Amino acid sequence: MKRSNDKNEVLEFINNGGKCFYQYGLGFRGATKRQITKDKALELFPKYSFGMGFYELDWITIDGEDAVLFNEFSENDLY
Repeated sequence: MKRSNDKNEVLEFINNGGKCFYQYGLGFRGATKRQITKDKALELFPKYSFGMGFYELDWITIDGEDAVLFNEFSENDLY
């Protein structure tokens, strides 16, 4: 299912028990995703957004299911 980049949709997804993952850095450089709890996702949610920046939200598919990825970047990821 195609999801929008509306933060309200993400918040509703989290509150309804949707799977959430956290990643620190770029996947192609070896960063891995780990599943996080609903409480942790709600804690991270306010500073994350879709698009560019150090705190990015993204919709991903894991095992055929939609999930939210909280991806945190550092200055080292810019090189």
